[in-house]
Amino acid sequence: MRGQAGVHVGELVEQVKQEGQQFLSGRKSLVANQFTNVGGAIRRAADKLHDTDSGFIADYVERAADKVDDVGRYIEENDLRDVVEDVGVLARQQPLLFGGVMFLAGVAAARFIKAATDGPSAVAGAVRGRSRSRR
Repeated sequence: MRGQAGVHVGELVEQVKQEGQQFLSGRKSLVANQFTNVGGAIRRAADKLHDTDSGFIADYVERAADKVDDVGRYIEENDLRDVVEDVGVLARQQPLLFGGVMFLAGVAAARFIKAATDGPSAVAGAVRGRSRSRR
């Protein structure tokens, strides 16, 4: 009986590992897409800076957008274990840089979540509220 139980546990563990890898692979693509979205937002900010003749700053912002796009491509193209390992190395070697990146990622994620939860009715209510307060 112990032998059969061990086989069943081993099969169950293998099934959970496979399902977990499938789930994480799907999330990996989602994270990579979010980096692409953030890169696009940063690029739009750079375009606006170019429009206001702030070319010097716009060039730095464009480079930041390129780096964000690079991170998204890296996540999409590499194995999840490699990505996690590289993040760990970065955190140990450059803790301040890692902390700054995590802070910016958190701010970006919060903005996306807020934008996703604020439906059209919330925006309409805010506009109505402002128009009433002006009367």
